[in-house]
Amino acid sequence: MNEVNEKTEIVSSHSIKSILWRMNTERKEKLIMNKEYCYAAVILFSLLVAVIQPARATIYLTLDGWEDEAGDPLAVGTWDGVTATLTEDVFETIQIDISGTESQPVVLDGAGHTVSGGTSGYGIYLHGRTRVTIIDVTVEGFQYGIFVQGSAAQHVTDNTVTNNTIHGSLSAGIRLDFCSGNSVTGNTVSHCTEGFGILLYRSSDHLGGGAPPPGNTVTGNTVSNNGRGIYLQYASNNEIYHNNFIDNYTHAQADDTNISGNVFNLASPIGGNYWGEVVGAPYLIYDKLGNHVAQDNLPWTEQDGWLAEEQDILDFFDDAVADGTLVGRGALPAVAEFRLDLMRALLEIADALIVEGQVDFARFLLELAYDFTDGQPQPMDLVQGDAAPELATRIQALMDSL
Repeated sequence: MNEVNEKTEIVSSHSIKSILWRMNTERKEKLIMNKEYCYAAVILFSLLVAVIQPARATIYLTLDGWEDEAGDPLAVGTWDGVTATLTEDVFETIQIDISGTESQPVVLDGAGHTVSGGTSGYGIYLHGRTRVTIIDVTVEGFQYGIFVQGSAAQHVTDNTVTNNTIHGSLSAGIRLDFCSGNSVTGNTVSHCTEGFGILLYRSSDHLGGGAPPPGNTVTGNTVSNNGRGIYLQYASNNEIYHNNFIDNYTHAQADDTNISGNVFNLASPIGGNYWGEVVGAPYLIYDKLGNHVAQDNLPWTEQDGWLAEEQDILDFFDDAVADGTLVGRGALPAVAEFRLDLMRALLEIADALIVEGQVDFARFLLELAYDFTDGQPQPMDLVQGDAAPELATRIQALMDSL
């Protein structure tokens, strides 16, 4: 692809030089006097470039790995039957045509590579697929950066879009259509200036009888410099918290009042979102006609303020150890000290994993830490003291926020 682009650049440069030379030598006076002739030359050059530019195709991820539209293998990445990892930047849409299982999701790992496009089409697209994780991809351009789509007859569920960077999409950086129980976490979405950072359309919307579908979770994202940070259209029962909304024309908006049950904050100490320089509570969300449709009752006043709260667990732990209200459990000093150090290591590693977006493993470690502080006989607690119950409460609150 790079070789094609280099050749295109050389041919284009040569072509325009030839056109200008002919204009200069054969019609020098008209070049100066007749603007229409200049316009015609520009149009001719534009058509020339359009003809020699390679056509944009689609890369498919199937059960057999990376393939082109004819089903032939592509050497753009690796595939081990579970994880597809990009090994180079690509300039086409990636369409995911497989689903994972409950025990083993399919993973598209961008490994930091970039998917680039113009102002049309999709960067990464999946339709009717479940249990797919998209991680560590940078998407630049396209009409939609990452598009996860179900249908009115079948919502797609259990997909995860995490730790990606989406920049400059025309309509929306991340779009979920007819989606339930999906996670959009830890992404950076910016400069979708004519559209939306994140768009939820009929996602978790209850279309028929029976129990309503599970909501989607949008958390830990930084959404900046977009037309609208997050936009809800016929979208209900979604949880949207711990996101940074910065320098968007409108941070959050609904299409109309036909939304319900969307939550922009969880109970304290988890709280809601950061809304740039806007201060005060509650932060009100309106539809496009100016009707108040939702609110964040516990907005944060600092960017990533909840991460400081997570760090407070370690601060609380260290302060409690220093003042003697938290000690290791054990008759022998060496055993007690080992158990105390083990508890702190669990909390420290979990904190680092949260920052890196590895939420599932962080939650697993926090569950262990909670079991070792909850005062129950089994398993035996690693720590004891007056501060132990409060430490367990803080661990539980952190798990609830993930």
